[in-house]
Amino acid sequence: MAASRTLGIDFGTSTLLVGHRSEGGSAQIVPVGQSTTWMPTVAAPVSSGDSLAFGEEAVGFGELSLIRSVKSVLASDETSVRRTSPDGEAVEVCVDDVVVALLREAVRRAEVADPSVKHCTNIRLGCPAVWDGATRDRLSSLANKAGLAVGAADLLDEPIAAGISWVTHRRLAGHSVPEGRTLVFDYGGGTLDVALLEVEDGPKPEITVLSAAGFNEAGDSLDSQLADHLTAELVARDVDLDTEAEDVRRVLEMAAGRLKMQLTDAPSAATTLPAAYGSQKLSLKRSDLDSVFAPQLERAIQLTHGVLRGAELRVRGSDPASIKRQPIDSLVRSVDHVLLAGGMSRIPSVGMRLSQEFPHAHQARDPLIDHPEEAVVSGLTLGEVVSRLNLHRPGFSFVLEDERGDRHTLYQAFTPLYSPAQVMAGQSQLGVPCTVTGLTPRAFLYCESMEGERLPLDIDNTVQDQLTFRTLNGRVQFKLYVDGRIALQGRQSMVFRVERWPVLRSQDGSGAAFRLRTDRSMSEWDPIDDPGWWRERN
Repeated sequence: MAASRTLGIDFGTSTLLVGHRSEGGSAQIVPVGQSTTWMPTVAAPVSSGDSLAFGEEAVGFGELSLIRSVKSVLASDETSVRRTSPDGEAVEVCVDDVVVALLREAVRRAEVADPSVKHCTNIRLGCPAVWDGATRDRLSSLANKAGLAVGAADLLDEPIAAGISWVTHRRLAGHSVPEGRTLVFDYGGGTLDVALLEVEDGPKPEITVLSAAGFNEAGDSLDSQLADHLTAELVARDVDLDTEAEDVRRVLEMAAGRLKMQLTDAPSAATTLPAAYGSQKLSLKRSDLDSVFAPQLERAIQLTHGVLRGAELRVRGSDPASIKRQPIDSLVRSVDHVLLAGGMSRIPSVGMRLSQEFPHAHQARDPLIDHPEEAVVSGLTLGEVVSRLNLHRPGFSFVLEDERGDRHTLYQAFTPLYSPAQVMAGQSQLGVPCTVTGLTPRAFLYCESMEGERLPLDIDNTVQDQLTFRTLNGRVQFKLYVDGRIALQGRQSMVFRVERWPVLRSQDGSGAAFRLRTDRSMSEWDPIDDPGWWRERN
């Protein structure tokens, strides 16, 4: 019987990578670019019609036609982008169509480069840590249209994927498993994603995600800030360009991106604007880059602080106010390794600043990949490791249904349990609360996968499909806390604790998806004493 093979697709903001791995084997990065392993995640309208060019071909159509960073649009309400076709006409392009076409093109190139891609039985995609269930569902639905059999549960947070790739590759390279805490710093084109992993050695290393968070400020934001710097240079030289025009701005941001890439390996860089913009020469020094980048990098460091404090909530269940008072130095010392991933980690000041912030941690890169951009796709191919992960939040929904069949979603799969800003502010009793009114005297709590399947639960060593609950005057209060506690309040209080949030794929109905244990320490829990109840459903 042939070993199962997992296909990983890293649909990044700037680059799109494909890799696969046989069970027990090493990852194979499939080259889908013309001169690199990755394909640029860009498209361009070929004409005023519906056809599109992709990757390197699209770059050749020029800055005004180029559609880039389309992945960043998925988390917004935008459905289309406006670009100029090569014949000079304004074209409205559907965002979803661009995503589907890019995924199809990447898989087509991968199958040409490596025909064994066609035999992959499992597929996983990466996504930013900040994405909720709705955004994950949007990408998985578009992937289905592209011919990829994936669900929202087959999407894995990018920094987690990079982390498990490093842990696995350390062992494959003959090194010891990096036990302790690893901070994954995944700096890409559209987002910075940070995850804190706890690794325990063994025949099969156990990886627990203590916390993960991110924000939409990374390479694209830096390009925009560098474009401001270049604009000021042009104005100082009295160059006759309408720097307020949308097309000029886009050209300057593209130029900024080229300069930024050059400065990862050189102390200075230069580029030239297209002839339509006077063939103006632009230059930048690394010191200029560092100066423009410094405020964003400091915000990135503050994000790592929020992730460290969020991990304490997961482990200790303490009140955030006490964790806020804990000196950051003690939390920083708890980190044993710092893993750099993503294209933006190439900027020298990133590694230098993290070394200053985490002086006691070993700063690392994945030993078995050639470029930091390949870390995420490598981790996505590790299907057997991913299935054993202990995540930081549920990848399924908690649903309440009454005797009339009325459904109320108490917690939507993959909803963040807190923001780093909430932790840093010391807000108390963090988690996701919900109050439902207008119910019948009895209601039923159950869990549901992203595919709409009910998940069997192990409740105090008894496997059952749902929990029957009596309401109080038709009212139920629910809260899912960061440390895995689940509190229910109706005619009686019930508090459970979940120690492990597993990675759930479609269930076959045998066994329990996860365990709920009655928590006697909160048997007298009263929501009136918890100021976090703020959302009602009628």
